Amino acid sequence: MNTQPKQLGLGWSRIDDARRFVPASRAQYYIWIAEGKIRTARVGGARYVDMDSLKQLFETAARKKIPKRVSDRMRERAYASQIARAQKERK
Repeated sequence: MNTQPKQLGLGWSRIDDARRFVPASRAQYYIWIAEGKIRTARVGGARYVDMDSLKQLFETAARKKIPKRVSDRMRERAYASQIARAQKERK
C-alpha cells in the first residue's frame, strides 16, 4: 500500500489572482485560453485558470531557444539605445 501523500497541483485561480504569478494582461490570458494553451473552467459567472496548465505553458516556453538572428538584432537595438541615451545626456 502506498503511504506517500498524494501530490497536489497548484489548483485553480481567478484570472486576477493568476496575474500575480504571471504578470500579463487580461487580454493575453484570454488569447491563451482561445488558443487552448491554458485550461479554464467557468463556475457561475467566474472564470478559473488551471494553474498547472499555466505553469506548463511557461515551462515549455522556457525550453525554446531564441534564434540567433533574433538575439543578434535585440543586442544591436539595445546597443543603439544605449548610445542614443548617452548622446541625449551630453546635450
